[in-house]
Amino acid sequence: MSVNGKYTIVSGDTFYEIAKRFGVDISAIQNVNPSVKPESLQVGQVIDLPGPSGSRGLSHQPPPASTYTINSGDTFDAIAKRLDTDVPHIQSLNPEVAPESLQVGQIINIPSGPPAHHHHHHHIKPARPQPPIEGYTYFSGPTHKFPHPNTWAPYEHLISINERLMLLNSSPTEVFYIKKWIPIIAYESGVDARVILCIIMQESGGNVRNPTTLSPAPDFVKNTGLMQAHNGQEWDESYPEWCVERMIRDGAQGTRFGDGLIQCFHKWDRNWYHACRAYNSGRVNREDLSDGITATGHYVERVANRLIGNQWAGM
Repeated sequence: MSVNGKYTIVSGDTFYEIAKRFGVDISAIQNVNPSVKPESLQVGQVIDLPGPSGSRGLSHQPPPASTYTINSGDTFDAIAKRLDTDVPHIQSLNPEVAPESLQVGQIINIPSGPPAHHHHHHHIKPARPQPPIEGYTYFSGPTHKFPHPNTWAPYEHLISINERLMLLNSSPTEVFYIKKWIPIIAYESGVDARVILCIIMQESGGNVRNPTTLSPAPDFVKNTGLMQAHNGQEWDESYPEWCVERMIRDGAQGTRFGDGLIQCFHKWDRNWYHACRAYNSGRVNREDLSDGITATGHYVERVANRLIGNQWAGM
């Protein structure tokens, strides 16, 4: 039930379903409810609803600078280094939080600026104002300014909205193979099936015949297949299902020439956004995931939009 910008949780509610019902972004709901855990909604709980500025297609307001949502692998030490502060400063703002028992999705307080004794810190260039794109949300900065994995759309929903795009370039049988092998390889590799699907859509649009590309000099690495994997499997009309399986395995599990998503995940803080950044550019600027280094700047932003189920022209 919604009254004056408030909503009362009913049985079966998720942030995803509420966002669909009111035509707003999941991230906008999360931003106006920084202390609410999306995975622990209770019937009868009252949450805030975003105003017009949170409507789908408009740039969302970032979460308050004084809070941070715990991600997989986070520690106070890692957070302190990322924010150019120190552990005692974070502990002083969170006296009731046990650093050794951090939970994914937990909200903690962080300093609004670096402590006075810090003289050197990284500055993130402010993003240039972007024109609104219907169905698209702009994200930049570190991980906590991107949608939390608990707010990602269900895999079945993501498949349903992306299948029509795959069918523009791949046959129904070829799309069937893609849909068949994503969950199998996700289970075997440990890569979230939604991440695999969204990387496929970002790299090739689900086109099994996606052309091989070469990385710029001096590497000249071949990027192949559905996931543009490092010197991976290329399309062969004679073995369609085998090629689809191999292409997805190459992207998720890596090849003997280069890392896949799971290697990037473990190397870069066990964080899927960091893994996506590393998969695209080989390195990660933790302070600004829109820093493509030598690759595509908006890559992680696009993947994040896909993960929350956004749909926009030209996706």
